[in-house]
Amino acid sequence: MPLTDVKIRNAKAREKGYKLYDGNGLLVLIHPNGSRYWQVKYRYANKEKTFSIGTYPDVKLVDARERAKEARELLKQGIDPMIHKRENKARNLASALETFQVVTKEWLKKNASKWSASYGEKVRQILSANVLPRIGKIPVSSLTAPLALDAIRPIEARGAIEQAARALRWIKSIMRYAVVTGRIDRSPLSDMMAADVLIGRKAKPHPHLAHDEIGGFLRALAEYPGRPETRIAVNLLLLTAVRTGELRAAKWDEIDLKRGEWRIPAERMKMRAPHIVLLAPQTRALLQELHTITGYSQYLFPGGRGRFPYMSENTVNKAIAMLGYKGRVVGHGFRATFSTIANESENFPPDVIERQLAHKERNEVRAAYHRSEYLPQRRKLMQWWADYLDGLRGSND
Repeated sequence: MPLTDVKIRNAKAREKGYKLYDGNGLLVLIHPNGSRYWQVKYRYANKEKTFSIGTYPDVKLVDARERAKEARELLKQGIDPMIHKRENKARNLASALETFQVVTKEWLKKNASKWSASYGEKVRQILSANVLPRIGKIPVSSLTAPLALDAIRPIEARGAIEQAARALRWIKSIMRYAVVTGRIDRSPLSDMMAADVLIGRKAKPHPHLAHDEIGGFLRALAEYPGRPETRIAVNLLLLTAVRTGELRAAKWDEIDLKRGEWRIPAERMKMRAPHIVLLAPQTRALLQELHTITGYSQYLFPGGRGRFPYMSENTVNKAIAMLGYKGRVVGHGFRATFSTIANESENFPPDVIERQLAHKERNEVRAAYHRSEYLPQRRKLMQWWADYLDGLRGSND
């Protein structure tokens, strides 16, 4: 006769354990101490076996019957319910150990070869300082879109909207990595877009100098009271329009003053492709001056403190602030100044300017067929730019 809740509750403890049967292999084992354990009795491979499915009343009668039914379904498929239970337990344990922090560490290591050292360090620092303290200990199988959003809200709250958007992009990439490495079947963040979840997210360009500000800035820079190599670094950023990280980590063996070329290897470029910077005579003169100061080192701008053996990330912007231009321009903004003025001059095709800036071609088909380096045109462009800056330096603008 099938069991009832009343019969199970009223079952008295005896000196020895005994069983109450419900049917279809389901039973309750009453221990001498009065505890009640659900068990399922079955045969597999011609052997009688029993496995536990919890205690009563934690597992109610209706739930125990459902689990016994699931066990019978497994037997029909030729699966031992006890082995299936053990495998599930092992998978759940492994899943609990696969935390977001564990997967992030692996993701960072896998991507290290694709990124420049400075960019990789920036990613690691932002995730370590902002994201991992909030969701690092959560298993990737348990991470939800609301939890990911909560992790970036504090970044958004302090007004760093672009940094919050980048952090979300990295979190989504880490979860995609969890999918392809078999940790989870699908990322719950697939449909999560920064533009939809971040307040007032707009593309904000780096502060940069307008035409009528450059002359005054260059004259102020000529009187810079700090280290001469810092003054040269700011000048080189203007003259070459490279990214600050590319200049900071530059090495002397990349520079060919005779040919007037600076060849930056792929591993140091944002787009992971080698880049040639054409050096006008004014730029070469600055490099020659710099060599008398730092030629002893493999780096153009060696540093003695900090994580990297070259100039710190803040040196250029501190110098700009010292000149009175804080908030009006940053080191990376010189690229925007160069791009704007060069394009507005209409002296050079946009493709030549974009190639000098080492921008990635967004159209993949166009990129496949459009690989010209435009070296002669770019050399003329950089000479024109150096002369243009000289003219503004000596003007009253």
